[in-house]
Amino acid sequence: MIVLNNPVGEHEFYCCGSKVLIKNGDVKVLTEPRIVYCPLLEAFYGVKRVGRETVRNCVKMKIEGFGFCCRSRVFDSSMVVPYGSSEIISTCMRKGLLDCIVTVCEWLGQSYLAIRN
Repeated sequence: MIVLNNPVGEHEFYCCGSKVLIKNGDVKVLTEPRIVYCPLLEAFYGVKRVGRETVRNCVKMKIEGFGFCCRSRVFDSSMVVPYGSSEIISTCMRKGLLDCIVTVCEWLGQSYLAIRN
C-alpha cells in the first residue's frame, strides 16, 4: 500500500501568494495570501474566498491526493493544466516578481531556464 500523506523533508514555497512551510509532516501557512479570489480554486475546490485556512487545506489536499512532497508522489499524465505555465512565468518576470526560474517538465524530457536581466 502506498501512503500519500507522509511528506518528507522540509519544503518552503508559495501558494496563493502565501508563504507555506511543510516540516515534519506539518503544514504551516506563514503569511497571508496575496489573493482573495481565484477562479481555478473555485472550479477545483469550490472556494469563493481565499484565506490562510483555504491555503492550508489546498496544500493538504495535494499531499493526500497526489503525494505532494512525499516519496510516493503520483504523477497522472491524463491531467491537463488549462493555462500556460510559460505565459505565467513570462508575466511574473516582466513584472519583476521573479529573478530566475527553473522548470522541469516531467514525462516530456523538457527543461526551461529563464533569467531576468
